[in-house]
Amino acid sequence: MTCYECTQAGRDDNAAIGVCSLCGLAVCANHATITPAPGKRVIGLVVVTRRLACTTCCGTQSVA
Repeated sequence: MTCYECTQAGRDDNAAIGVCSLCGLAVCANHATITPAPGKRVIGLVVVTRRLACTTCCGTQSVA
């Protein structure tokens, strides 16, 4: 799978590293932002999670 943003720019050589958790687009490392997500409590422990967002969603919405 290739990065959607790179494909739109005419470059088909960047492999996607993940899918945006907000809009579902596949993105490469250059177009992805990974942020900590709110922790979840599991059997007394707080599990820290991460959220991947594309540059468009990261710039328009709060991803934290």
